[in-house]
Amino acid sequence: MVDGEWWILILCRGMDTMWKSIDRRKIIIVLLGLAVAFGAGRFAGFCLAGEKDGKPLSFDEMKELSFEELIDIEVISASRRPEKLSETAAAIYVITDTEIRRSGVSTIPDALRLAPGVHVARVNTHWWSISIRGFSDELYSNKLLVLIDGRSVYNPIYSGVFWDVQDTLLEDVERIEVIRGPGSAVWGANAVNGVINIITKNAANTQGWLISGEHEDFSNLSSAGVRYGGKIDESAHYRLFVKYFGREAMDESIDEMKQPESEPQALDVYSEDRRIDNWLGYRAGFRIDWNPPSGGNTGVIQGEGYYNQDLMETSIGDQRMEETSNISGAFILGLWKQRHSGGGESALQFYYDYTRRDSQQAKYAIDAADIDFRRLFHLTPDNEMSIGLGYRYIHDDIDNFYMVSFEPEEYRQDIFSAFIQDSMKFYDDKLRLIVGSKFEHNDYTGFEVQPTFRVIWTPKIHYSVWGAVSRAVRVPARYERDGKVFTKIDLREYMGGSGPESRDDKESTIIYQEIPNNAFDTEKVYAWEGGLRLQPTDFIWADLAVFYNEYNDLKQLVGTKKQGAEGRPENPDHLQGLPWDQDGESAYVYSHYPANNIEGKSYGFEISTDIKAFDRWRIKPSFSWLKIDLRTASKPDDDPEENDPDDDIVDDDFLSYRNVYMLEYGAPRWMFSIRSEFDITKQIDFDMGMRYVDSISLIGTEDTFKREIDAYLVFDVRLAWRPNKHVEISVSGRDLGPSHSELSQLEVCPTVMGKVTCRF
Repeated sequence: MVDGEWWILILCRGMDTMWKSIDRRKIIIVLLGLAVAFGAGRFAGFCLAGEKDGKPLSFDEMKELSFEELIDIEVISASRRPEKLSETAAAIYVITDTEIRRSGVSTIPDALRLAPGVHVARVNTHWWSISIRGFSDELYSNKLLVLIDGRSVYNPIYSGVFWDVQDTLLEDVERIEVIRGPGSAVWGANAVNGVINIITKNAANTQGWLISGEHEDFSNLSSAGVRYGGKIDESAHYRLFVKYFGREAMDESIDEMKQPESEPQALDVYSEDRRIDNWLGYRAGFRIDWNPPSGGNTGVIQGEGYYNQDLMETSIGDQRMEETSNISGAFILGLWKQRHSGGGESALQFYYDYTRRDSQQAKYAIDAADIDFRRLFHLTPDNEMSIGLGYRYIHDDIDNFYMVSFEPEEYRQDIFSAFIQDSMKFYDDKLRLIVGSKFEHNDYTGFEVQPTFRVIWTPKIHYSVWGAVSRAVRVPARYERDGKVFTKIDLREYMGGSGPESRDDKESTIIYQEIPNNAFDTEKVYAWEGGLRLQPTDFIWADLAVFYNEYNDLKQLVGTKKQGAEGRPENPDHLQGLPWDQDGESAYVYSHYPANNIEGKSYGFEISTDIKAFDRWRIKPSFSWLKIDLRTASKPDDDPEENDPDDDIVDDDFLSYRNVYMLEYGAPRWMFSIRSEFDITKQIDFDMGMRYVDSISLIGTEDTFKREIDAYLVFDVRLAWRPNKHVEISVSGRDLGPSHSELSQLEVCPTVMGKVTCRF
């Protein structure tokens, strides 16, 4: 057992045992009742008045940003220093806390749908695939870096983000900064197509009590949260919170929901039913902020611990399994800032992050420690320089099992980094040039340089034009260098029911095996971007971004080897005892390894606008368009459509070119949304939204290989009432419209959610 793991497991097991012994729905009802009771008008005199400085914020103070405030809002994700949104030379969108509240969402992934150009697709009840400017899949989006208060949650074993454990009280989120385009020059490797930075509120702005509870009907999901914020002294504040969520299984059984044999299944994951599962989680955390009135040094200490459990019924071919996933973890983060005379600043950040996952996807424990130092100073009044040094330690301990195995099982990574950026102003601050780079050394590919050059011209306060050229890389994941991943593919499922009937070995099994490649190198992108921000009138704000990316050395699975192509041999020794290995059933085994063999380009644009129809009505349309054009470097003229599925059981070239096809057509070409925020009165909000996502195609080009995900159009509606300034009661309808799939076989249905929140 990893040092420090025992206390987390004991705490989580105890909470789990206690929770199973009580009626969860009664607890939710009690919390909702408390929220209403405490917020009732007769208690209004008892509740604190609420101010931003050391007192709880009332709902009356949580207003949408005006155009002037939107232009002047400070962001930190583009350059790791505060700068106005209107003066940022990057495609950035800020999701504010008010937008999150008025959208009616209950998870961070659903909140990310509010940003233009972000593709959010629900895979199952607890898993989402999230990508920016393409390159998503059913499990991980490895070209997107996600941060929470500057702490990376990017998984080093599988290259991506496990969204089922990225959670907190949404009421504690101050804003989400979404950068579309490379951010590696500031944040380092893996920020290839974008950066998402989730920033939580200062403890001084979360004083007093908050109690919230909600329930959704479609996913049968209930959640409740309690937070308390207090004051240590005039300069130090703290908050504590606990949160629970739980989802019960639907009434339908997996047999009743089994898909027809004629419908193909996903190649890379179990053909599991994605609705028959229980999902629950507990989370608790704290934050302490020290902000002296003098405005000198500031400090933050925060931490969280969590435990999630998922009980799932899984179908593998004709067999049925029950899977229990247990995920636990904790982190602690400290940040110290010191302001210097002349406008300079120093910052030192440290965090330790521990996570353990025991599921059908992976069984591992990861310890990660990161320390980062930054120094900002002025060479001249118009020349601002930033420098930084960083070190990250990662240690993983993997439990091998029949689906996934690693050699070695334990591994340590040491990542060293340095950062430099120079910002220069010209022509009375109307023109600004930014030159910088991140320098990193990792254990897999050695030294990596990720530079950027950016320029922004602001001739007027309400008008700016910017451009950028950048280089970014995605480093290999641990499983691509050291791991073997096995997936059983039933012949009937793969061929869509058309192939096996014509063969004598129709009862046999195809096993797909991805094996490691020590020569697999970094994936690279060279990105050209530009944008325009303007406010042509007092009631319209518009933001346009265009981009052109060139990709090299992208991942392709190649080198297929057939074992047992002649006759029906026994399974290889290392595959004996698998769940589908019954009575010595034979298997056709295909071994593919990752290679840097795909290159190509992507281009497109994103537009977001904010229209103030009148004082009580805001309309926010956004639109994005994306085109991806890729090819294999070794055979650029070959066309995947020329592969005949009847040539062999599985065509080697087809499986190789499948990577190209899924990257090109696995992301929607068009996305459009429009949101309306209307204040009927000061106490009643009426919000609406519409989302359109274009169709995608996941497998192959022939009819027997395709799995098309149709385009969908859905509506969201929310009605909120505040009987007083401390209580809000809301009812939301989400995904209203025909049931639809977003990336997997799961049918996303319309859902209604009720929520009560009280602040006092």
